[in-house]
Amino acid sequence: MSVQPPVDSPTVQAHKRQLAWQILLPVLLVAILGLVAGVFTVRAGTGQDRLLADVVVIWLIAPLLLLGLLLTILLGFVIFGLSRLSRVTPDYTVRVQDLAGRLATGVKKVADTAVRPILWINQTVAAVEHFILAVFSHKEE
Repeated sequence: MSVQPPVDSPTVQAHKRQLAWQILLPVLLVAILGLVAGVFTVRAGTGQDRLLADVVVIWLIAPLLLLGLLLTILLGFVIFGLSRLSRVTPDYTVRVQDLAGRLATGVKKVADTAVRPILWINQTVAAVEHFILAVFSHKEE
């Protein structure tokens, strides 16, 4: 667990300043601007001001609608690509599994071949030790 720095340390004070200027102030400004825009929209009458307010709302919503359309098209392409990929994938996964099995068999053969001399030496040493112990243990009895 880490130790918390004291409240009066310079890093904590800098963090508090950054929190106020970089997070809280922009969020409050946007909220105030949104409220002001809402008040002007509500207060706009049925005359020319209301017409301009409607035009501004259209211009504000249009980029979001365009972005939504582009994301929907992108999602359609992703779904189409994944459906095509899911048709082709079983054939290739069988091939990859076969290749992986052959590779594993080859690696096992190479590893067994590499270890065979060491095992032969260890078995020979163990057999000689066992023979010597068997010979000397019978002589002592």
